[in-house]
Amino acid sequence: MDYIKLYRRFYLDMLIHGNALSGLIGAPLTVLFFVWKSEISISNLQIVIVPGIIVFVIVTVMTYYWYQFIFAPFRWYFTAKAKGTSFSEKHALILKERLSGTTVMFSLGLIAQWVIGLAIFSITSALLYGISFDQLLYLWFGGILSIAVSIIFGSYFIPKTINKLTQEGVFDDVRDVISGKPVTAFGSLIPIITGSASIVNVLLVIMLVTFGIMLSHSYMQKMFANNIDTIAKQTGQKLDSFIEYTKNDCRMIATFPERNTINSILALRKVYTDCAILDNGNVILSGKNRYDGIFEKAVGTLKTFDDTTSFITKAVVLEKEKRAYFAVGDIINGKIYAALIPVDLFNEFILKNVVIGKSGYMFIAYDDGVVMAHPHQDIINDSLLQHDWGKKLFENHNTFISYRFNNEDTYAYCTKSNLGFLLIASIPKSEMNEYSKLLALLSLGVGLFWCAVATIILYRNIRRHLEPLKATREVLSKVAQGDLTQNLAIIKGDEVGIVSAAVNKLVNELRGAIAHIIQIADELASSSTQMSQAITSFTDNVQSEASTVEEISATIEEISAGMENVAKRADSQNQSLATLINLLKNLSQTIETVADTMNTSVKQVEMIAERSQEGSQSLNQMNATMQVLSKSSEDMKNIVKIINDISEQINLLSLNAAIEAARAGDFGRGFAVVADEISKLAEQTAISIKEIDGLIKQNSTEMLKGTQNITQAITNIGFIISGVRDISSRIEHVASDMKEQLAINTKVQGMITDVQAGSEEIKNATEEQRVAIMEISRSISTINELSQNNAGAAEEMSANATGVEKLAVSLKEMISFFKTV
Repeated sequence: MDYIKLYRRFYLDMLIHGNALSGLIGAPLTVLFFVWKSEISISNLQIVIVPGIIVFVIVTVMTYYWYQFIFAPFRWYFTAKAKGTSFSEKHALILKERLSGTTVMFSLGLIAQWVIGLAIFSITSALLYGISFDQLLYLWFGGILSIAVSIIFGSYFIPKTINKLTQEGVFDDVRDVISGKPVTAFGSLIPIITGSASIVNVLLVIMLVTFGIMLSHSYMQKMFANNIDTIAKQTGQKLDSFIEYTKNDCRMIATFPERNTINSILALRKVYTDCAILDNGNVILSGKNRYDGIFEKAVGTLKTFDDTTSFITKAVVLEKEKRAYFAVGDIINGKIYAALIPVDLFNEFILKNVVIGKSGYMFIAYDDGVVMAHPHQDIINDSLLQHDWGKKLFENHNTFISYRFNNEDTYAYCTKSNLGFLLIASIPKSEMNEYSKLLALLSLGVGLFWCAVATIILYRNIRRHLEPLKATREVLSKVAQGDLTQNLAIIKGDEVGIVSAAVNKLVNELRGAIAHIIQIADELASSSTQMSQAITSFTDNVQSEASTVEEISATIEEISAGMENVAKRADSQNQSLATLINLLKNLSQTIETVADTMNTSVKQVEMIAERSQEGSQSLNQMNATMQVLSKSSEDMKNIVKIINDISEQINLLSLNAAIEAARAGDFGRGFAVVADEISKLAEQTAISIKEIDGLIKQNSTEMLKGTQNITQAITNIGFIISGVRDISSRIEHVASDMKEQLAINTKVQGMITDVQAGSEEIKNATEEQRVAIMEISRSISTINELSQNNAGAAEEMSANATGVEKLAVSLKEMISFFKTV
């Protein structure tokens, strides 16, 4: 056997099972998970590459020296075996103890490598590239999962690899080496159990702390999002109200286009700088006689004028004032009525009381992404779409995004107002992560403290309970050397006490058994002759029994064939019943579906009846109204007649006036002109009265026709209601029949289910009987074979009885090894 090659294979297997999953799979997956959750672009991969190289170098050096320490005893052993040199008892004991503690040592090494690696990666990436706290949470979460999976993987395959070599006999040279005391720390169960429990404890604490911090961080984000959403909605309502009353003010100016109106509004609205009326893009009236071009700039983007168009312009900067303005207003009859609002006053008015954390703020953008109001004046009129973070905000509403602004990691949350404005809340990540960092430190401190305390308590308890095993080890070591005079003075009720008592009992039993074996060995030789005679008689009986068993076996085979036929018929009947039950279930489902449909139809028919009744009542009311209108038309005819009479009287008066004016000569010419005009007016009145009278008569005729149509419609609706009620009654009757049919079907299904259950019991009983008969048949066959074998064995036993005496002599010589006194 090439022990050097075997050692290399063993080393490689342990390396693969101990670190391959962790290093080749776990680490890349952790980094990919971190890159994915942190949304790191390909151009920024140096954030991962540089810290990754540093961690790789440090962890590789750590792993190398740790593996040198773990594999030192294995290297000594395989080298000695390859050279054919002796292997000291001390080194053999160290190797055996290392075989017991390898899994724990690998697990401790994995935890140390990952924790140190994650810490170095976190510190390096945070210092060099400003990786945020929440991004590092994803890194640690992925790392902890990789540690857990790697330890589980290693805990399964490392012992399996060692056991494989042990079964191949590689470590047989050290198998029987024993010692009363351990040579290394891993020669005792106390550090192994304590280390294993501490590994689980530390891993569990780190996982719980990391997962708890992620949950609390997520909860704080949701709570912060709800708070921001509420603030944004309130701000949006305030913004929408502001825009609406500004438009109303502009409509007031359009109704009363005077400077007094503008000045009254300016006195009422302190946030306005001025209000103006523009025609063809030029100011024609302003409250403060403002003709500096700011109004024209503000509305310069409006290329078309629509009589129903309301608008809000982009912000423009007046260079001499270094101040940004925007206009809100309406376009009515081709003229622009606008209010001029400074952005800083607008910010103060809308966002003054908006508080988001300690240093957070809110800003407003138009629906196309152009910033309308922002605490930083240089951002105003910038488009969100020209920034990557702005595109995210514009495309993702009601969700958190992260970005860097002014070299600071920032969270933002965007929502939309009713009028389409984008309301964006922004807060530095450092402020939002402050509580999570504090929670992380507290949780980590408490967790590490708990791990330390738990390890100490665990070690002391394990040591207290397992300490008696040391004495047990010493006693068993002496027993292995043949000294049966030792006993343990341990009285405990746990497993250790039971083992100690069992060891004492074993030693006592061995002591008595050895003495008894010596006595039996003497008696064994004298009994061998008697045993030979008994074996001869036994051989004759076995041969007789074998012939009887063959006859029974043939009968059992016939019964087995009959039972198999019965089992097949029972199984066929059971399948037929199952098919029938499925068909009945499908029928029940169909009936239930039809019943539900009928119930729905009844409700719809009732609703149609109600709507038809309401329509009938509405037509009755309309009929009454038409009758009132008809009566009013008759009254109007009387009024028209009176007016016609008055018109004729006026004609007569104007004729008399003309006659009198003619008599008066030149003095009555003016009066004659008036009389002539009155006559013309009377004629026009008469003509108009005739037209009105014709319209009234036509209206009366149409109303009479309408009344007749309504009366006919009421009669038809009455027939419809009667028919609908008859349909509803018939549907309800069908639904009742369906319910009765469903009940009958359910009852039949239950009865068939009972029959199937009985059939299933018969089938199972038949199957059990068939299996039992087959088992009996096999047993009879086995008995037959055993009888034949026993016949042959009896002959061999007769031949071997002579050798028993020789073995008894040899046994006495072997027992002399044990010391019983």
